[in-house]
Amino acid sequence: METQAAVPALLLALKDKKHLEVRRAAAVALDRMGPATRSHLQELKIGLKDEDMYVRCQILHLMGQFEEAASPAVPEILNRLREDPALEVRLAAIESLAKIGLKTNEIEGALAAASNSSQAAVRDTAKAALKKIRESKDK
Repeated sequence: METQAAVPALLLALKDKKHLEVRRAAAVALDRMGPATRSHLQELKIGLKDEDMYVRCQILHLMGQFEEAASPAVPEILNRLREDPALEVRLAAIESLAKIGLKTNEIEGALAAASNSSQAAVRDTAKAALKKIRESKDK
């Protein structure tokens, strides 16, 4: 099956509220397809609100692969950084923002706040992301 042909079925599977393993498998498959799914960014945002942290992490990783093309999803990604209860999701949000690479006051502010987190992993990852964004835009 051609990659693009599989995307609609995987997006449908991502919405399957009854079967967690189906959503997880769909998220993994979409993540592996990477930038080929870029045109479905709006539909992929639903995965950021999934009850399962693994699905949220996979979708965040996928969005990071879109780089600046993921900019319409930045508000939702920032929301995951600020409000998600799962450490792994907050880390994935930070890494996604670093890969997207946009240097905006809102992104830098959120990363600066995260760099003061009481959680060492969040703090260190946010500092590295801030450095990456600032260096890539200063070139």
